[in-house]
Amino acid sequence: MNPKTKIIAGLVMIMAMAVFFRFYGLDQFPPGLYPDEAVNATDGLRALENHNLNWYYPNNNGREGLFINMLALAFKVLGAKVWVFRAVPALIGSLTVFFIFLLAKEMFGAGFGLLACFFTAASYWHVNFSRIGFRAIFVPLILCSCFYFLFWAYNQLVKNKKKALLGFLLAGLIFGIGFHTYIAFRIAPAVVLVFFALAVWTAWSGKDNSNQKRPGLILKPFLLFGLGALITLLPILIVFGTNPEYLGSRQNDNSISVFDAKNNQGQLILTIGKMLALTLGQFILWGDNNWRHNLPGSAQLSPFEAVMFWLGFVVVTGGFVIGVINSWKLKRNGRLDKFKYFLGKKNITDDPDAMVLKFGVLLAWFFIMLAPAFLTVEGIPHALRSIGSLPAVYLILSVPVYFLLSQACRLKSEKSGRGKIFCPFVKVVVIIGILTTASYNAYNYFVIWGESPQAAQAFEKRLVNIGEYLNQSAGKEKKIYVVANIDSKKIDTGFPVSLETIRFINWEKRKEQDLVYILPEDTEQIEKANNEIILEKQDQELENRLKRETGLERQTINLTPEYGEETGFTILRSWDIGLK
Repeated sequence: MNPKTKIIAGLVMIMAMAVFFRFYGLDQFPPGLYPDEAVNATDGLRALENHNLNWYYPNNNGREGLFINMLALAFKVLGAKVWVFRAVPALIGSLTVFFIFLLAKEMFGAGFGLLACFFTAASYWHVNFSRIGFRAIFVPLILCSCFYFLFWAYNQLVKNKKKALLGFLLAGLIFGIGFHTYIAFRIAPAVVLVFFALAVWTAWSGKDNSNQKRPGLILKPFLLFGLGALITLLPILIVFGTNPEYLGSRQNDNSISVFDAKNNQGQLILTIGKMLALTLGQFILWGDNNWRHNLPGSAQLSPFEAVMFWLGFVVVTGGFVIGVINSWKLKRNGRLDKFKYFLGKKNITDDPDAMVLKFGVLLAWFFIMLAPAFLTVEGIPHALRSIGSLPAVYLILSVPVYFLLSQACRLKSEKSGRGKIFCPFVKVVVIIGILTTASYNAYNYFVIWGESPQAAQAFEKRLVNIGEYLNQSAGKEKKIYVVANIDSKKIDTGFPVSLETIRFINWEKRKEQDLVYILPEDTEQIEKANNEIILEKQDQELENRLKRETGLERQTINLTPEYGEETGFTILRSWDIGLK
């Protein structure tokens, strides 16, 4: 096969793996449906029924509307089912894998692009959030697609200025969409500013103007990018302008911010440093301990990925510093001393400006998009809040992997015995590390994590089981009361958010039964004849009171005993309607 055909074949195989990891068993993994996911679904369904899709949904502390509206459209076409709900983030995650290939290819070449694409496709971190109904999965996609067009447009400036300007406008349009996704995206403009600042630096030729570089060349692209971003940002900007209270609705009174005095104890810098250290530790030592975000006890990266990431971090940081030094020499003296490149002559040549721009953007992207995590004090390290840094992580760790493979290929042809033995050995070791990474992450997710009772409990499998039981009871002549007795935040329905899991599972069957949701303080409204009472969670005191008031008997039902007793639920009903 010619090189182009090899790249296409490799990309097809990697994308097939990415799609499989994200779509396989969507109704089984994760083993449940967390209420904060379910409320996105039920808000989408209500908006669909009311013919009123919104740019912003103030319910549940407020959420940007793009993801919820996509869910609504998916439900309209395919129905309100769990696999449909999870297919939306799975699709977004799969598209991210493809765009990270395009971005990496534009930055460093097609071979490098395949590596970054593979690591993202096989990433436990990314696979996990590609299968959960959280809006945050949109952030990596928006950033990857935006920066792909930014680098493509920058590379086109010399070749075709009209195409380049169109590319900057398109990048801006995509970037503005990001503000419709997840609150952590609001810090992303800082990464874009770094890109344009470094682009201005690379456009400045210093004393020697023979290459006709001019910082002014970047002004029009910057303005077009800003125009594009403003166009797509405008709808939600209008929402925030008319409802300014929405802007801070998810901050929970700064309860988790490092800038809150009660959290930093008067030692702001020390607290930030500690949170940053814990956040960086997730890439080698310990990851997020929340069962919804990670496999507790494991780092966010596999052992091979972790080693390559920190090696890559050193290489990228060193390359950026060397690039700045050599770029300054070139601009000051009009010449450049012999320069040693990092990634091979075909990808990064002896142009120090290219290293400054590419490596500088990667470092800025990594640290800036980690900020939503390390500027908080709750649940650190926090894989969800730091998800914006994910593409930068896999681009950085691909640097040493590509270097080792490309060097091994070149040294393999050397005549020396050492080159014939050592370099192929390095290449084999690296390839084994790459392939075992995929199997390691897949085993951890689908077997260790996916079949664990802890994951089922974290995703409230019990509430899903209640919803499934209600579906099985549809059409039967009995009245069912569901007592929402989980102490969680209340939403605009007047009930705790925990009830949304049950409501979504039961959505399509709810009109076929006499079903009443009720709060614990309102149980005196329960009729005593021919009914059933279901409790969201076990509560002995409440259960005893209801038994006295209604004369009903207790039974525990568990539709998924393989996940343990915690997935069972309490039901009160009379003997004459089926209690055994």
